Amino acid sequence: DESHYMLSLRFVARWLGVPFIPTYTARGSDLWNPEFDNLWDLRGRQHKVARGKFEVVEDPFHEGELVRLLPAINPDVTILHAQMAAPDGTTRILGAHFDDFIHAAAADHVIVTCEQVVSRETLAVNPEMNLIPSVYVDAVCEVPYGAHPGSCLGYYDYDPWFLNELVRVTRDGERDPEVFQRWLEEWVLGAESHGAYLEKLGLKRLLALRADPALGYAPGLPRRLHEMPPPP
Repeated sequence: DESHYMLSLRFVARWLGVPFIPTYTARGSDLWNPEFDNLWDLRGRQHKVARGKFEVVEDPFHEGELVRLLPAINPDVTILHAQMAAPDGTTRILGAHFDDFIHAAAADHVIVTCEQVVSRETLAVNPEMNLIPSVYVDAVCEVPYGAHPGSCLGYYDYDPWFLNELVRVTRDGERDPEVFQRWLEEWVLGAESHGAYLEKLGLKRLLALRADPALGYAPGLPRRLHEMPPPP
């Protein structure tokens, strides 16, 4: 196990071209200090961290200090979804960027799927909003609703009906694995193409998810899982 921050640092190491990166993160947790593992009694044994997950060494510049070394991650291919991208690969992601740039910079190859393929001239307006330079991107694919059932700021919101159904089949699937398998066949494995997937969702449902241009999301969507009306 590792924290999100530790995982991000491993991508940063690859981006910087170094084999590992030092950090103090996780100090005080059971990842660094097994004696803090309060579930030890339940398991009846000490948990083990996988070999090669990290190394703890003495800081060569500060005597007596220990530092954790995290190995770099080198992805073969990274696939990112964005709002807009130009044919040359220049990519604009609106809203929170998280680690998207770092993931792109760390990978050997990058595929960007986007809501719209736009011209370079379009992205030349307010260029400071462009996140990923074309030099990192190998391919661009226009995939409307490519983040569904998640959201894409300014384009569409989360699909509450889809997520509610996923929660239900996941719970029921714990008792009967066939329940989840049938759902998987219907919505994931059985989709011949992205277009067929969207057609199955239906135009009314897709339009219901469309974001208010001023807000970036759909304010009228139901949000309470236990009070979910039927999908449109």
